[in-house]
Amino acid sequence: MSFKDKDIIIQCWSGKQLYIGPYDSSEVDIILESNRCDCDDSPDCEQCDGTGYAGDFHIFWVDESDKDGCNVYEYIDY
Repeated sequence: MSFKDKDIIIQCWSGKQLYIGPYDSSEVDIILESNRCDCDDSPDCEQCDGTGYAGDFHIFWVDESDKDGCNVYEYIDY
C-alpha cells in the first residue's frame, strides 16, 4: 500500500483526537505549528526538551498493523 493512502491520528495527552486523516494534509501542519515551542528548537529548552513542540501529543498510524515498519514521524514534517 502506498503511503499516500496512510492515515494518521494526532491525539493529545488526554486522549482527545486532534486530527484523523492523511499524514500529508495541511491540517497536520496547522496542528503542529500551534504546538510549536517559542524556544526556536533549543536543545536546552526545559519546556519542550529540545523537540520544538510544547504540546503533549502523540501521532500514530490509524492502522498500525499495515505500517510496514515505518515510523509515522518520518512521514510528517515534525
